[in-house]
Amino acid sequence: MKTIQILLLTIVLFITLSSCKSKVKTGSDLSSDDIALIKKIGLLNEGETIILFSSQGGFGGAEKSGNFFTNERIAFYWIEKNDSSKNLIDCAFYKDIDTILTNSQTGSLTYASYLEIHKTNGKIFKSYVDGDNTATQEFFDKAITEWKKHTTIKPSI
Repeated sequence: MKTIQILLLTIVLFITLSSCKSKVKTGSDLSSDDIALIKKIGLLNEGETIILFSSQGGFGGAEKSGNFFTNERIAFYWIEKNDSSKNLIDCAFYKDIDTILTNSQTGSLTYASYLEIHKTNGKIFKSYVDGDNTATQEFFDKAITEWKKHTTIKPSI
């Protein structure tokens, strides 16, 4: 009986620790199949580089969902293999973003943190981040820094 309890405790500990690992990856961590899918659905141009990527499907769950930012845009997709009418794909190039809001749900078991992207045309979408506190904050900070690099406000004369 003691062996079963130790085994169950070990399994629970392993699952707990593995679920705490960051699910935020760099673009170079993605497989060539992941990159090919992202290009196929129109979210990555030649010369464009994914900086950070997060997936609610886990890795290699990039075929199901992806939330990322590049040197040109912030994007997300959700692909339903069995029902393409449920597919969601959106992005905003930095020049087309009016505001970025952050919503941190780190530590929550039921909600994911996200960037809320407000486009200049009034449309809004969310790019979710599935990571620990540090990885989520890094994703937020780097995405906002990248946006600011591309949207310098010029003083009026």
